[in-house]
Amino acid sequence: MDWVKIYGRHLHGMKKLEKAALVEIQLLTAFLERIPTDSEMVQATSEHLLFTIRQVLEGRSTTLRQVLDMVLEDVQGIIDKRLTGKARAKKSYDKAKNEASSREEKTASHEAEKIREEKIREDKKENTLKWQAPSLLEVSNYCKERNNGINPEAFIAFYESKGWMVGKNKMKNWKSAIHTWEARTPKPKVQQAYKLYTPVEDNEQIAIPSKEDLAALKNFNLKGVN
Repeated sequence: MDWVKIYGRHLHGMKKLEKAALVEIQLLTAFLERIPTDSEMVQATSEHLLFTIRQVLEGRSTTLRQVLDMVLEDVQGIIDKRLTGKARAKKSYDKAKNEASSREEKTASHEAEKIREEKIREDKKENTLKWQAPSLLEVSNYCKERNNGINPEAFIAFYESKGWMVGKNKMKNWKSAIHTWEARTPKPKVQQAYKLYTPVEDNEQIAIPSKEDLAALKNFNLKGVN
């Protein structure tokens, strides 16, 4: 230990046993981290050696306690360095641990995001496979079949402009959308007007058409009607 070398100067002029005894007392002080009692020093050396050491040191204008106080100062310095080193090491360890944890969290988050994006792509692909926009011919034929008076081109243009969305959802059945349009589209009154002007028997009363009925009949080709 450094303090043994530094304070080796106190050993000059001492006999071999006295030197060994002083080193033992210094080591005991460092171990206890306090100045040992006389009984503890006697157990480490002997009463005779302890007495001799004190006499030699006093002859050099110092005391055993002063020597041991210096030992304690050095020991405390070593302890402080160790604590500082441990604190520094712990700080470095905690930093590395936090960085590793952060990397793991980022990796996990990235993986979760990749899984989520992959699921979105798969859902879109599945929806694309399931859904197919109707052709103009399909809509025209269906509207003729239902005789609903809906303009097929207007229907397709309307939903193409919306990306075939119904509100926030993708259209699932375009025929159902046709039914909705039927409910909102006024029914042609031509048939009603035609019935009013169909020839009747002489003894039947003929209903008088309204202006609205006449307007509906304006461009309608009535076969067999004068």
